Amino acid sequence: MTPEHAQKTDNLVANFQKEKSERDAKAEGSSRPNYPSLKIGPVHIRTGDKSTPARPWLVKNFAMRRRLTFIIGTGGSNKTTWGFQALFNFALNLTFAGYKPMRALKTLVVSGEEDTDEMKRKLEALAHHHLGKKFTPKNVAELMSQLHPVFHTYEPDETALRDAIPCQPILEMVRGTIRRTEFFDRVKADVIEGKYDVIYFDPLISLHAGFTEGETIPLMQALVLALREIAIAGNCAVITAHHTSQGGATDINNQHASRGSTALPDGGRVQINMMGMTEETGKDLFPGDPDAYLDYVELANTKATYSRKTTRQIFKRVPYELETPLENGDKDFGIVLVEQTHLQQKLREPSISERPWFTEFLDAVDAAFQSGEPYTAARKGKGKRADTLLVEGFGVASVKYAQAALDGLVGQHILVSELHHDKKGKRDVKVYRVNFRPAPPGSIENAEQHI
Repeated sequence: MTPEHAQKTDNLVANFQKEKSERDAKAEGSSRPNYPSLKIGPVHIRTGDKSTPARPWLVKNFAMRRRLTFIIGTGGSNKTTWGFQALFNFALNLTFAGYKPMRALKTLVVSGEEDTDEMKRKLEALAHHHLGKKFTPKNVAELMSQLHPVFHTYEPDETALRDAIPCQPILEMVRGTIRRTEFFDRVKADVIEGKYDVIYFDPLISLHAGFTEGETIPLMQALVLALREIAIAGNCAVITAHHTSQGGATDINNQHASRGSTALPDGGRVQINMMGMTEETGKDLFPGDPDAYLDYVELANTKATYSRKTTRQIFKRVPYELETPLENGDKDFGIVLVEQTHLQQKLREPSISERPWFTEFLDAVDAAFQSGEPYTAARKGKGKRADTLLVEGFGVASVKYAQAALDGLVGQHILVSELHHDKKGKRDVKVYRVNFRPAPPGSIENAEQHI
């Protein structure tokens, strides 16, 4: 190394150490939250003049000013997509998943997982879904003109790599002390100046650096305090996405499903849990298609401090072809989550074994049919359709409900279904046959089978 190169290296190291010392000194002052000065006084109300302000919901039961909302989900449950899609709709003053904004909400997306190009792909898929057959360059441009004033994100500047992630940690561990970073100060200032309604941090893990697994509790407490300070300073709602713990990955209604300490469920006012649909739920909803459940995710509002919890919701992953293909020319797709209200209704309906006609049906099958016989009203010759038999013989409300009931009976292995080719009609016809009747749960026969 030449003396000139050595001198340049020494200068670079000296400048780096100087800048680091300045950052550390600044961090010393920002390691504590900005607690307000306090005084003690009575709590009282007056009636008749509405002196108590309205509860500051921005999206009722979902996002509130100066409060935190957590979206907790298993890996691959599309929590990032769901959150991005929700805020896209709220920015346009549209209802999403039953959540209605008070007005068009100005939103800042702080992504630590997706670069700007990936967010553009998400936006393209959403535009496809939003515009439908009206997806044209003119209509897309009009949609973007609506979003430009209210839907923002951080972008890397000209000196950064094209695929750089624009989000940086807001907390870091320095010499055993949790400190807030320059990016925390930047976000806080931008939120105040930009007068944003909603800030979406995704994912939570991208907001901290330098911590070990044993420091989870103080880390989560510090994160909640930092996010709450941003929410209060900006008079906005802060929403963030986080992974479930291993124990919480199987129970969508578990309020303590998030990875880390209880600081998250305690610190948020709303918590949305997400997970891929389970195989068990899939068997109930799609008895004839064992792999259909893989296209669906489930969601539950497990903590709604100021309102009632919502019922479980189901969304289907719907692909939309993107304009730019892959490098080899193959098509590329973006995913949009579409709520499936008919499946949600089906989940709320009583199971087959809880239907009032179920016991009577089993008795009739035992009395009149042998295993393997077609389920029909006739012993010889042409019989009635199975769905008609359920309607006429057991009071099922309609043929439509009877068809769903038949699928449920197949799922319970009481009937089996087969496709037979009808040569006369030149089409496939579904035929139901009686299977061995399973012993009722708790019965002697059932107990003997498990000895």
